[in-house]
Amino acid sequence: MGRSTGQPNVSWTGWPQTVPRCRSALGWSTTELARRAKLSEEDVEAIEESSVEPTLELIERLVTALEAGARIDPRSSPEFRFEGYAA
Repeated sequence: MGRSTGQPNVSWTGWPQTVPRCRSALGWSTTELARRAKLSEEDVEAIEESSVEPTLELIERLVTALEAGARIDPRSSPEFRFEGYAA
């Protein structure tokens, strides 16, 4: 489980909305998230524009950068959740 910071779990099902929502909650620019996730700013923008399908490596980079946890629930179709991202 991720750290509890009082922030709600955010479903990864809404991939294009989840990343900018978490990034904004931390007060980060796309440049800052890209730096922390070791991605290009263009990659972060593509993720936020729904031009990129999530891979396990990409999820790992993003949750590490966002200081969060991720839960993959195979019973859902598929569902990913960020848990307890830092604020």
